[in-house]
Amino acid sequence: MIQGIYLVDKPSGPTSHDVVARARRAFGTRRVGHAGTLDPMASGLLVLGVDRATRLLRYLEAQTKRYRAVALLGVATDTDDLDGVVVDRRPVEEPTREAVVTACRRFVPGYDQVPPAYSALHLDGERAYVRARRGEDVTLPRRRVRIDEIEVGAIWRDGGPGEPQGVRVELTVTCGPGTYLRSLVRDLGEALGTPATLASLRRERVGRLEVAQAVGLEDLERATPVPLPLALAGLGRVELDGVDATRFLHGQRIEAPSGLDEGDVLVGAEGSWLGVASCDGHVLAPRVVLVDAGVARA
Repeated sequence: MIQGIYLVDKPSGPTSHDVVARARRAFGTRRVGHAGTLDPMASGLLVLGVDRATRLLRYLEAQTKRYRAVALLGVATDTDDLDGVVVDRRPVEEPTREAVVTACRRFVPGYDQVPPAYSALHLDGERAYVRARRGEDVTLPRRRVRIDEIEVGAIWRDGGPGEPQGVRVELTVTCGPGTYLRSLVRDLGEALGTPATLASLRRERVGRLEVAQAVGLEDLERATPVPLPLALAGLGRVELDGVDATRFLHGQRIEAPSGLDEGDVLVGAEGSWLGVASCDGHVLAPRVVLVDAGVARA
């Protein structure tokens, strides 16, 4: 087992926890976590942290993400996706591209979003989906989310074998952390004057990490970790000499090199990456230490 950041192309069906369980078996350790849950119906890029690299996942969770989604107009479900029970169905005319583009503009660069009732967010100390499954009326408070861009793709009337009939709209969404695409599609439908639900979802990118770089579940045993400068491209970088590197590995604060900007930085020494520190402009404070002593490539 090699600690580090790994990329998996999750298929539609398994939960994110199922992928973690598979990775634990493949890597021979229970110290595996993921950065950003994908619902069972969703596919695409799931970023895993193994061993001490699980401590780096919070930095990846904060990065910008890109999704390709298909919205189904004319249908609403209790979960805001096709895994749920249909609660509303209406005839819908195929909207013009201009109408969809105009509706999408109201969500950029961000808006106050109500998360789905069937979500893992806590409400009064309990997961919202647990309350929803009991039949309770769950309404979560609005949260400000960041939407950088919504590109409108194909628009078509369809419903393949076994699929609900309606109008489908392909969307490519670039957004910040904590954005629910199920809610965005629901709200887009409202803006267009029709019920809407999420028909499919694929995560294509997290930060600078692309799903094309990921391995399938069946290839986890042969996966290799992503270079940390690529995985943590949003962080600054700093190189330490031998003495300061040793102090960093022992969790000691270090005088920051002159000219280093404030914020979190990836710390390296002699061509290897030691962890992450925060810089206040004067002092480097260790936040994540990846090795016990010496240096180890990551």
